[in-house]
Amino acid sequence: LGSGKTHFVQNVLRDFFQITDVLSPTFGYVRRYEDHNPRISHFDLYRLEGTEAFFFFFFESDLTDKERICFIEWPEIIETVLDHLNLERTFLIELKHTFGENEEERDIFIYRLRNKR
Repeated sequence: LGSGKTHFVQNVLRDFFQITDVLSPTFGYVRRYEDHNPRISHFDLYRLEGTEAFFFFFFESDLTDKERICFIEWPEIIETVLDHLNLERTFLIELKHTFGENEEERDIFIYRLRNKR
């Protein structure tokens, strides 16, 4: 908690897609930006109660839409779903506190996840 995940997404959407009205999706699980090209979904799954709820809300259609970029906070909650979908272009962006002099600093690691099949 508090590593800056939503703040990171807000800055990416502002700087790369000129989207300035970015709000946290914490209580609604997802915020969609349909009027942009590409379409964007920003998930915060912290409060989601397992993969069944993910399917109940039809979120998998966002992940399989090849014309959409998805940002997922707390993806480990749906790890089995992500493994099953075997997505072609998936990156993990990890934010970690640096615990240095400045409490606002983070280390950012970006990994490309390869298909498991």
